Amino acid sequence: MNEEQKEYLRKMNSEYNIEDTTDKIREEKQSQYLKGDINNLFILKLKYSNKEELKKVCDKNCEYLKNKQPKLYEKLLGDDSNRTIELTAKMITILEHIETGKIDQTMGSYQFGEVCKEIFIDPKLAEKDNKENDIEPEKMSYKDFKNKQW
Repeated sequence: MNEEQKEYLRKMNSEYNIEDTTDKIREEKQSQYLKGDINNLFILKLKYSNKEELKKVCDKNCEYLKNKQPKLYEKLLGDDSNRTIELTAKMITILEHIETGKIDQTMGSYQFGEVCKEIFIDPKLAEKDNKENDIEPEKMSYKDFKNKQW
């Protein structure tokens, strides 16, 4: 993020009274517990193929993840696509950086937005560009072309 973007973000945070939760994030230090439970969840997914049994075992062995980040827990329990794993790993890394003082919550939010853009938006834009390049030009005579111009 360049200085102009940082200044704009500071202005927006001030203007909209955005609460800085950096200290709260650093006190809670969730990343180590989340990382442990996420690793346990993926190990358990390898051991249990029955979804009901897997859920029961994960409910017991991944309590921190289930209670503190229930939406993430449900997502990881039902989806182990590379995209989900990649996003989760990057999210935990950003959280660790906030906790260790490398960045603040505002910069973490910005970085997370960049990760989401990279994973979700950029591929759609590339897909759109490819579709536009695949369009066959309309075949017409010079006379037809001139008639369409005016």
